Amino acid sequence: MKNYPKKTCEIEKLITNKSMVQLTIKGEKTRQGRNGVYGYPGEEFVLEGNKFVITDLYQENLGDINDKEAREEGYPDLNSYKNSIFNIHKSMVLNTVKNLYWNSNAKVWVHKFKKVEQ
Repeated sequence: MKNYPKKTCEIEKLITNKSMVQLTIKGEKTRQGRNGVYGYPGEEFVLEGNKFVITDLYQENLGDINDKEAREEGYPDLNSYKNSIFNIHKSMVLNTVKNLYWNSNAKVWVHKFKKVEQ
């Protein structure tokens, strides 16, 4: 294992949104960005009886995310992903005189995963 930081949350909380759980089960969501570490490569988690394993963990700037990564997060495109961030995580958005803009320098921990065939 690489020298990752200590977990900030338990792996069971990596994906909790019901629609995102369903996209993960269908294989349409294969990564989850979080502001902390929820699990390490090789660690498994279960969603509605389906087992998944984390395959990679790395830090990324929000500004490095493109349409491909947004689709891996379960969104149709980058704009949809950004709107989700704006609505859920106000701290990742910079606000100047009520003008919201993407904080490209905000860091997230990307947890990549795949379904474990049983």
